[in-house]
Amino acid sequence: MDRRKQQQSMVETYKDLDKQTLDYLNFKIPIPMLNCACHSLDLALGDYVSKFKIKEKLKRACDAFNVRFDYCPTRWFSLYTNMREVCNIDKANTYDLNVHMKITKLISDAIGELERNGCSQEQARNIMIWLKQDLRDLKNKMSEKTLDQAKKMIKIIEEREIIHFGNHYEIAEYNRLLKHDTQCTYAELEASCIKMKDMFGVYSNCKHIWEYKHAQVPQSTLEEPLSYQYANVCAQTAYMCSILEALVVGEAEIERSFSFLRRQLDYTRSRQMAVASK
Repeated sequence: MDRRKQQQSMVETYKDLDKQTLDYLNFKIPIPMLNCACHSLDLALGDYVSKFKIKEKLKRACDAFNVRFDYCPTRWFSLYTNMREVCNIDKANTYDLNVHMKITKLISDAIGELERNGCSQEQARNIMIWLKQDLRDLKNKMSEKTLDQAKKMIKIIEEREIIHFGNHYEIAEYNRLLKHDTQCTYAELEASCIKMKDMFGVYSNCKHIWEYKHAQVPQSTLEEPLSYQYANVCAQTAYMCSILEALVVGEAEIERSFSFLRRQLDYTRSRQMAVASK
């Protein structure tokens, strides 16, 4: 209970700080929530594991074949290593893990791609599209008996997409329209600009963007960051692009940095330094 009260206190403190920050920067709208894509997909895998009781099946198989049951409770995709080890032994598939292993591998690979340093919002959206297609292809190769499992996984991912990936996809779509799509309509471009304004409070002049997109753009500029491309055309668009280019898809790199520091400076040393400073 004390821990719960402490967490609640931290949440309230964060809200106060967040309000002070918004007041200081004079933002008229709240900063949009961008969920960590890696965690969101990992939660989808957790939903799948729970639905089909995969962890229990794997635990029984590990006990039966004298394999160490070893996974990280906060990272469902770590089950895959255990599943692969058991499935290599269990040729008769007594515990019905082979199909689950194929699905878990696809999810695990996608999470690994999302965790890759420098993954953009566009790349994240494409990874999710490819993942669902891979699951559909896998579904087509499976028997009717196991068909339901792939269907359920696709449905779980789509449910998580609605909750967790909406803002990521809006940012990816805006970047795609600015960078790649010369066939889009003026209405589509304007709608995307308005959505970005609703999310970040910065409106990009759609007329200027439209004229720039349909002008003869030098080939050398196409690989430059969007903020550079639009810097001399539309200041609001360049500013918006600089914000979007700085947004990360996941928190994996940040968490690894904290883990590294934790290994270098543990709590004992922190207490010793605090005592010394007194």
